[in-house]
Amino acid sequence: MNMRRAVLLATASATAAALLLGACSGPADPPAVAGSSGPEKDETYCSLTDLAPSIRHTYLLLDERALVHTTNVEEFVAKNAHVRDAILTFADPKRNMSAEFSDYRERLSVFVIPANGNAPQRIFTGCLPTLSPAEIAKAQKGDSAVSEFFRGDLSRKMEDEQTAFRGHLNGALLRAAAAAPEKPTPEVGAFLNSVVLRSLSAAGRLINSDSGLPRVVLLSNLARIDTGGADTASDARRAGFTDGAKANLDLGRSELHVFLVDGGKSELAREYLSAFFLTRNARLVSWANMPSDMPPAPKTVARYLGTSEYVTSDVSVELRFAADQDGRLQDSWLVLDADPAQSIPLTGTYHCDDAGHCQVRADHGNFAQVWSANTGAVTDFDPHLPFAGARNWEFDIAGDHLTGRIYDSVAKYKTQTGDLQVKAKLAPDATF
Repeated sequence: MNMRRAVLLATASATAAALLLGACSGPADPPAVAGSSGPEKDETYCSLTDLAPSIRHTYLLLDERALVHTTNVEEFVAKNAHVRDAILTFADPKRNMSAEFSDYRERLSVFVIPANGNAPQRIFTGCLPTLSPAEIAKAQKGDSAVSEFFRGDLSRKMEDEQTAFRGHLNGALLRAAAAAPEKPTPEVGAFLNSVVLRSLSAAGRLINSDSGLPRVVLLSNLARIDTGGADTASDARRAGFTDGAKANLDLGRSELHVFLVDGGKSELAREYLSAFFLTRNARLVSWANMPSDMPPAPKTVARYLGTSEYVTSDVSVELRFAADQDGRLQDSWLVLDADPAQSIPLTGTYHCDDAGHCQVRADHGNFAQVWSANTGAVTDFDPHLPFAGARNWEFDIAGDHLTGRIYDSVAKYKTQTGDLQVKAKLAPDATF
């Protein structure tokens, strides 16, 4: 590459990074490396001494067909602003200094779902260069490893790190748009035959808890999918459960958010996909055109292995309690090791006293009803549902041991207590 062309590319890339940020303030980002291959990485903040890493990992899955093909930054800003804004909601460090959408130092991995249905391609991974107010105060004291890392002007160093992070991300997005189809294409037809499902299924174990509790953000126009001819929400859910059982996909007991839906049969599609993804171990939390309010990030996580009374004999269960700073459960699950295994989201509270005794309580009174095709206020007690559709649970933890029960105020089980007793033990090395 001659010197003149190298200078032109560098100048264009620097301008591109600045424009991609839109309303974000700060100096222009550094240029992306021209002709670079492989995913961009920015992992400086993934493992800083004296700073605990985030316990969550967000997977941003971008359907290539949601992008408009562009070859320069001006076109990208004009034609792909909705995609840029959705991704920057989670991935721009300045927007997340308050941890509103992403946690401090949360790992973010951006994947493109190819239009041909091949396995997703990772284009970026890194940890947000952000610190909490308390961590900033600690770093400013000048007597810790954190202070050593930020030797000199802390504000200037963080500004530089955030600029570099945005530059790497922007370069990856520009290259993704350059390879995208000429115009965006919504997903239509049967979801079992969709490009999105085919691609995610080809990825193998893409979503897992090895590097943090998984949160999946799927950017794809799914509102026009075929819901099996359903006319009602219950029919759509029933079709979703049926089709989901046929799919070869595991979303790792994740919190799922779907954005860029574009009208059409939006509510029926939501009910269908809520049921479909539940069978694939994901809880559909968001279904909207763009991100708005997000559940807070979990700050603690504990996993337990044990047994529960069930039908005629005990059955193995796995429990994951992830709590935010206010003690609300986020991305928490009970896994019933039956045939087939079923995962049930847990919503409620997790509070411990000074002696280490913890109470974990359900809140919405829904629990196993999430596996019912019925919607609204109809309660469905069915032996085919996990725990026959029980709506409540409560657990107590002392030391490494958990005891508790699964129950319902109007349904009694054929057990000695009329409830289903649960016993489990802390599994500190588990990663489910």
